[in-house]
Amino acid sequence: MRYGCIASCSFVHQLLCLSTSDDLFSLPYCPGKTLVIGASYVALECGGFLAGLGLDVTIMVRSILLRGFDQDMANRAGEHMETHGVKFIRRFVPTKIEELEAGSPGRLRVTAKSTETDEIIEDEYNTVLIAVGRDACTDKIGLDKAGVKVNPK
Repeated sequence: MRYGCIASCSFVHQLLCLSTSDDLFSLPYCPGKTLVIGASYVALECGGFLAGLGLDVTIMVRSILLRGFDQDMANRAGEHMETHGVKFIRRFVPTKIEELEAGSPGRLRVTAKSTETDEIIEDEYNTVLIAVGRDACTDKIGLDKAGVKVNPK
């Protein structure tokens, strides 16, 4: 066998010390107005269920929804979510997140820049959920001793 896949555990890849999808399920308080950064199935799932609970939810998307999925279906999912109250900020990336007020939840100011123009936007949220990927936990399981080459990506 030339190639294989080892399903180890994974850690949420965090850009900042804010709520992750794992943290979201164990919050002891209502997250309030929430910004979800990312366009993966985890981002859309979390945004959708928070909106279903009646929360004000916005999803910030750098480029496209559900990269690697059929784009017709991905766009239909996004349109469906919009009809159910989820807002999308498309083609923007966060550049700064400032804590305005500590608390459970607190208040955060998010500044974002367009990926296509020089436009800058700002808004306030109670919770920012970073849903931009996970890092594999393969560095401590002895793959090198077994002669396994690991793709650094």
